[in-house]
Amino acid sequence: MTNQVPKYVTRAGASLLLGMTEAELSRIAKESRLGRSERAGDQEETYFTYEELQRIRTVATSQVQTAAGNCMEISQAEPTSSGPLRGFDKREPSVASFNEDSDIDRA
Repeated sequence: MTNQVPKYVTRAGASLLLGMTEAELSRIAKESRLGRSERAGDQEETYFTYEELQRIRTVATSQVQTAAGNCMEISQAEPTSSGPLRGFDKREPSVASFNEDSDIDRA
C-alpha cells in the first residue's frame, strides 16, 4: 500500500480541510479564479491543488480580519443624537441609561 498524497482535492474535501462551507469556498474560488472544474455528463466537480487551498485560506483569513476590523470600527463609534441610540448615555456601559431629552416615556 502506498501513502501517496493526491495532487488534487475535491470541493467537499477542500471545504473540510479549510473549515468553511462549500458555498463560501465556491465564492472565494470563483472571485479568485482558483480551482479547476471538470464536467462528466450532467455532473460537475471542482478540484483544487494544495497551493490553491493555501491561497484560498489566505484570502478567507484576510476577509475575516477585514470584517473584524470593520466591526471594531462600528462598535467604537460614538453614538449620535439621531438614530436608534438617541439619548444614550455612554458613561455607564453596563447599564443603558437615558438622558433627560430622551424620547422614551418614563412610567
